[in-house]
Amino acid sequence: MQNIVLCPGLPRSGTTSLSRLIANDVYKEPQYLFGLYNFDSCYPELYPEEVIDTHVKFILNENRTILNLDTPYSFNDYSKYISENKYDFSQTTWLLTEQQLIEIKNSLSQFNIKIILMFREPVSRLWSYCNMICEDWNTANSPKQLFDEYITKCDIYVDIFNKFNNVFDDVLCLSTENFFGSQEECNKLTDFLEIDRIMMINRVSNDYDYNEFDQNELQKYQGLLKKSCDFHKNL
Repeated sequence: MQNIVLCPGLPRSGTTSLSRLIANDVYKEPQYLFGLYNFDSCYPELYPEEVIDTHVKFILNENRTILNLDTPYSFNDYSKYISENKYDFSQTTWLLTEQQLIEIKNSLSQFNIKIILMFREPVSRLWSYCNMICEDWNTANSPKQLFDEYITKCDIYVDIFNKFNNVFDDVLCLSTENFFGSQEECNKLTDFLEIDRIMMINRVSNDYDYNEFDQNELQKYQGLLKKSCDFHKNL
């Protein structure tokens, strides 16, 4: 049975660096599974509609031509695509519901599906994500305004892990901070993927720093994301 790999990391978690490390010749984000479910997000409050309309749908339409994928979207087309490419790093896959993941598993039963979940320190990831949204989509809000809005809704690491772990048999969780630069962590990944071992690269970071938060603010934010912070620390 052929192995295929889905890596549905949250934005700003390091999945782009990961894709360059293990699958640099593969188109990173076909976004096809999210399109197959008509962009139906189980976290609509965390993925703004303008991002889906101007980014995700645009990429998917562009990808249909590049990847020779037709509409209406179908598991048959996706099966052909993933059979040839083996990897799918589409970030939007994490937005799907557990029931949708079950349907994906059943519809791709000819494959052995491996899941890689990459989790970055939650406060750092969210701050980077809010800065990216403001830079790329020119929202009316400042990064800090978005951050304060999203942080009450973003304690979701455990929920994301549980829904993938409940459905799929092969799930590997990685800490972004622990993974990059660690040959031991890289070896664990390649063993999981059943591929030849490769040399770890030191990730070149373009992340946004959150040093503007004083210690009291940082503790407050970590408290609002307590389940996610505790989960990340144990990876």
